[in-house]
Amino acid sequence: MTFERDPVKRLSKSNFINHLRIKPYFDENGNIALELKVDEHVLNLNETLHGGVHAALLDTIIGQSIAQQAESPVATINLSIYYSAPAKRGSTLTAKGNIVQMGKSIASGEGVITDENGVLIAKGIGAFKILKRKTN
Repeated sequence: MTFERDPVKRLSKSNFINHLRIKPYFDENGNIALELKVDEHVLNLNETLHGGVHAALLDTIIGQSIAQQAESPVATINLSIYYSAPAKRGSTLTAKGNIVQMGKSIASGEGVITDENGVLIAKGIGAFKILKRKTN
């Protein structure tokens, strides 16, 4: 299996991302970004976005931001999340990531989730192992 360099194509092949209905796209700067429309399939018992979905968005956006730059797959070492505000049904969320430090084998990054009004929903920081690309 070879590494797909285009993160939108790479993520479109993920059953998990498709199950959550997360839409990857390139932002105005050519960086990977994610969009999620909050509806009943991602709500918790309080009728707000389930915390595990926040984690999935942040893990994905930080990891794929690093993978895009490293041109290599990555694996999560650690992820820390700060939950700032609830995301309610009907909201459209955007997740964007930023690389903080890139080494040869480990990189760290941060990500934010905002709603359509620019309200910070959650923020995360994570460390990722840069895996060796499989070549044919």
